[in-house]
Amino acid sequence: MDLERARHEIARHGCEVLLALAPWNVQALTGVYFPTHRIIPERWIVAVVPASSGEPTLVCSDFDAPRSLPSGWRLVPYPTDGDPVEVLGSLPEVRAAARVAADAEAPASHIRRVEDLLGRVADASDVLRDIRAVKDDREVEHMRKAARGTRRAVLEALAAARPGVDEWALATAIRARLVGAGAECVPFLVLGGRAAAEDAHPTPRQGAALRSGDVLRIDVGGSFEGWLTDLAWTAAVGQAADSARRAYRIAVSCLNDLIDLCRPGIAGHELYASAAERLRRQGLRLAAPHVGHGIGLGVHDAPALSSQSAEVVQEGNVICLEVVTVQGGYRVHVEETVWVTRSGCVLLSDPAAPPELPEIRDVSTGDPIRRSTEGDSER
Repeated sequence: MDLERARHEIARHGCEVLLALAPWNVQALTGVYFPTHRIIPERWIVAVVPASSGEPTLVCSDFDAPRSLPSGWRLVPYPTDGDPVEVLGSLPEVRAAARVAADAEAPASHIRRVEDLLGRVADASDVLRDIRAVKDDREVEHMRKAARGTRRAVLEALAAARPGVDEWALATAIRARLVGAGAECVPFLVLGGRAAAEDAHPTPRQGAALRSGDVLRIDVGGSFEGWLTDLAWTAAVGQAADSARRAYRIAVSCLNDLIDLCRPGIAGHELYASAAERLRRQGLRLAAPHVGHGIGLGVHDAPALSSQSAEVVQEGNVICLEVVTVQGGYRVHVEETVWVTRSGCVLLSDPAAPPELPEIRDVSTGDPIRRSTEGDSER
């Protein structure tokens, strides 16, 4: 995180001191991943950042204290059985501030205790969302490794699959490969054949065999030391109907157009309108409320790319761009992760979706899943 940019955002929102209490916001500011904080957000771990040039501070129990902090940060630990609010109240920059902001994403009990100490605090959710939206080079590299690890896990599981595979067994294979790629957990996994067109987020079913002709939709995300991924892939089981293959080609072409169009300064609603119109001209419809979203320490970070979003794409955003349409009783979904630079987008989720619908086939017919995704596709 760029500390000076964070200070600028805090001051721009009219605050003197920012208190981050939610796990993802603490990590965004300090760069330190506390795995137990994600599981138990009631733990008191607080990042304190003044808008002025004062020293930013991490307040946490001596049990949770990290071995090191980024340059410029100081650590103020408190005894495990001590009172973290008393420690906060002892910080000169907090005592002197006329306007303190804290993230409403933190447990309500935390906010009540802070307000008992300081009086009413402003909601810092928007400030922190803006801070998290722009990634530095180190954060982008985290996202690149996570996105490629997620894509690789899906492709390896599909390459080993055969017609008749059980949805749950395939989902289990994907989860195992995600953990093997470095994920500490899999927050979500959408997977299904025909049912995926009827339900926007189908859960994989035990005893549900994928039949020849099915179009399989996978939408999955892993957590890599707190950094989150969100990637979608569509494949056919055997040979799909011509209409499904056509819909897939159009969806991939539309997604590639979005990647080319996504540049600093474009608004979310403009990207949405472009994708909707491109699909409409091909006789298809956009079957999702958005065409993407920022990603990082939250699955849906800024900017939002929906029909009503006025949020503007910025240099340094990491964005999931996606196209969803329905054809012939199946839902076709393709999604990539890109990094927005001054001159355009760089694809982080290599290898990119192939232009033709991949197929899961019997061993005797070869392995088109692997053939169609070999090599990198940096844009």
